[in-house]
Amino acid sequence: MEQEPRTMPRFWIRGLVPGVLIGVGLLHSAVGFASGRALLAEIAREGLWNTVVPGSEPLTRPLLLWFLVGGFFLLMLGHLAIWVERHVRRPLPSALGIELLVFAITLGVVSGGAVPAWLFAASGVYIVIVAKSARRQGP
Repeated sequence: MEQEPRTMPRFWIRGLVPGVLIGVGLLHSAVGFASGRALLAEIAREGLWNTVVPGSEPLTRPLLLWFLVGGFFLLMLGHLAIWVERHVRRPLPSALGIELLVFAITLGVVSGGAVPAWLFAASGVYIVIVAKSARRQGP
């Protein structure tokens, strides 16, 4: 009893979505560090403990913190997606695509379109299409 060779969805380009997530995370972090260099130096001079207080005025410190945390989160998500694609050898689950799509819509609405949320939306749609195609092809 021979096993048929496993075919992947024809739309699947391994590493595409993880690459986009890592690229956006790196860009996010680079922009945060470059534009917030003076603010980061000020925070370091005052000491790292308890220098970024939520609700403090001006809001630049908490905004910079969350900007950098967002970039780091995207890097982690991208590396997790690479691990899933390499070790599980399957496309990313459609739930991740739907979550990225909801995130993109929320981000676009909250920012008033000032943030390029279309990168997340495009990645989410791509993940859903590939996952559904893989499901149709079967195990």
